[in-house]
Amino acid sequence: TAILKWYNKAKGGVQMGYFLSPGAKLILAGLTAAGYEAYVVGGAVRSMALGLPVEDWDITTTTPPDEILRLFPAARLTGKAYGTVTVQMGAQKYEVTPCRREEGYADGRHPDKVTFRGPLQEELARRGFTVNAVAYNGRALVDPYGGLQDIQNKKIRCVGEAAQRFEEDALRILRAYRFAAALGFTLEAETERAALEKSAALAKIPSARVRAEVQKTLLSPAPSALSPLVSAGALLPFGIPASAGLPLLDKVPAAMLLRWWALLCMTGASARSVCSSLQFSADFEKDLEALFTLYGAGPSQNVKQLKQKLRHGAHLPYGEIAAAFVATLLGIFTGYVILLPFANKLKMLSKLEVTEKRMIIEGILSMQ
Repeated sequence: TAILKWYNKAKGGVQMGYFLSPGAKLILAGLTAAGYEAYVVGGAVRSMALGLPVEDWDITTTTPPDEILRLFPAARLTGKAYGTVTVQMGAQKYEVTPCRREEGYADGRHPDKVTFRGPLQEELARRGFTVNAVAYNGRALVDPYGGLQDIQNKKIRCVGEAAQRFEEDALRILRAYRFAAALGFTLEAETERAALEKSAALAKIPSARVRAEVQKTLLSPAPSALSPLVSAGALLPFGIPASAGLPLLDKVPAAMLLRWWALLCMTGASARSVCSSLQFSADFEKDLEALFTLYGAGPSQNVKQLKQKLRHGAHLPYGEIAAAFVATLLGIFTGYVILLPFANKLKMLSKLEVTEKRMIIEGILSMQ
């Protein structure tokens, strides 16, 4: 039975309850019964520590890949390079990966050599950040790098020397800011210094991976966590210029199109340049350009001009147009307020056609 370990909030600690799912218990039991070590690791333990639901279950073990497949005949080898085996228990999938030792990172992303061996502590060190380097096996926690303390302090910190971790895998730079945005944490000082110092290496990362990480960050509760990286010009290779910061980005509704549009507005980036650099689809670029046409061409002087702009975005979901409309209406983006002084705004709304009026009102309600 999984034990409970509580850190008393009254003493400034983190309250944590560690509950393993039935599937995780079965997998751990099967591996340990065969004579191997096995632990739940990474985001699953972090989520339990924060009292959040576990979405993805990762298990590390000293079991070789072929032995995992023998113990779980219905499992599939889904990551040959790293020996990852996916075991399905009911509707839930569990990623079971052997402890491994990695050597050399010539491309700044992938190890040159992988060996399926090594102690648990070395496996945890390989995970990059202390908040992900905590393991739990249903009986005990293993926390050799102070991850629980960093969770308590709401800090993202690299395991060991931060510069070395980012040299091994430059994508960790973006992941550090994504975790900060998702969890409401901040980067520890040395980790942030090394991230910005090594950020030029991001240019070597495939555009699709960069796009995915930035997009996850933008859809997080606090996307403004990207501000230091943007201010340092780290995303310039992908068409996003350096800017003073993104303090208002958190106020934009968390829709993919809107958050990208807001990022481009705040940094002065070109939709065409960013979409080309990050390999967005032609449809997504068209939608971004439509929003710029709607809200980036200066103030509307009358209802006719406003309605002409709205027709440019007729193919967009009306909720997204409305939310963007309200963002500009409220002056969130300097230079993108599209209407006359506030006294005239409500009067202008009353003159719009019913469908457009409804669209804008629903947008206002969605942002309250």
